[in-house]
Amino acid sequence: MANPQINNGYTRIADEIMDALIAHRLPGEQMQCLLFILRKTYGFNKIWDSISNSQFVKATGIKKTNVCRAINGLIAKKLVIKNDNGYIPKYRFNKNYNTWKVLSKKITVIKKDNQVLSKKRPTIDIITIDTFSENSIELELSNLLLTHILKNNPKFKKPDLQKWCIHIDRAIRIDKRTPNELRKAILWSQQDNFWHTNILSTNKLRKQFDKLWVKMKNKKPKRNQDSVYFD
Repeated sequence: MANPQINNGYTRIADEIMDALIAHRLPGEQMQCLLFILRKTYGFNKIWDSISNSQFVKATGIKKTNVCRAINGLIAKKLVIKNDNGYIPKYRFNKNYNTWKVLSKKITVIKKDNQVLSKKRPTIDIITIDTFSENSIELELSNLLLTHILKNNPKFKKPDLQKWCIHIDRAIRIDKRTPNELRKAILWSQQDNFWHTNILSTNKLRKQFDKLWVKMKNKKPKRNQDSVYFD
């Protein structure tokens, strides 16, 4: 049987950081990669360490494509900082947990459906809703879109911003859009005569992002408002 002992090595982490990690949720593969970064840095009393994708794959057992996705997610959530200047990228853990863009809790809502089915029994659907913190990038971008929509149409009905955040989260996590790209797309779309009437939700922003991005790169918006600059 295994008998781990601190005499054989240990990773020193402040209790305050452990408490912060416990209070926030991360997908499994992101947590595996984060723990490996902590092991390679704090485990050797270092702040930065050069870690190749193959090292992540070997340590976690996760496929390379999933490793890249998990690391990008950690960077977007500001738990990890990456330095690409060298041949092998360097990583460090961001211990300033107040800057993390991570969901802090999850609420389960029970929705009753009293429609009569063939067996004449009511059904219960369990819907899971992510709650995004006030300083999350998802809520920031949702508010940015809503603010500009309201400038164009003050009578626009205020949406459920938590639901809007879900689509921003998916755009970052699944579609691999960076927050900066989404911010530029929001600002550009709300300056254009055509797109400002079409991008009226984060869901629509996500669905139309590819078409919108091509237009953004090829022409200026058709209205004379604040300019949007691209790197």
